[in-house]
Amino acid sequence: MLSILLQHSESNRKRFGEANGIDTLLVCISAYKRSAPVGGDEEEYAENLFDSLCSSLLFPANRAFFEKAQGIELMLMCIKYLYPSLPHLLSNFFS
Repeated sequence: MLSILLQHSESNRKRFGEANGIDTLLVCISAYKRSAPVGGDEEEYAENLFDSLCSSLLFPANRAFFEKAQGIELMLMCIKYLYPSLPHLLSNFFS
């Protein structure tokens, strides 16, 4: 639901960033920095986290929050440890 709201409204992306949403997403994503999601439900949850992050980063101010919260470093850790499932999870991150 969150990813849909963030995809379709710039005002939602702005409010999300102002409400510390980037930090919250990064905390949730950090659970996957050293282990891949297991099972269909967990994979879908992780995919939704990454989709939400990608959508929120469409708002320029959120990119600053992301960099300040060391989001780039976290994404690099995820790439390193989650490589087998990463293309599916981050398919929209680099597009």
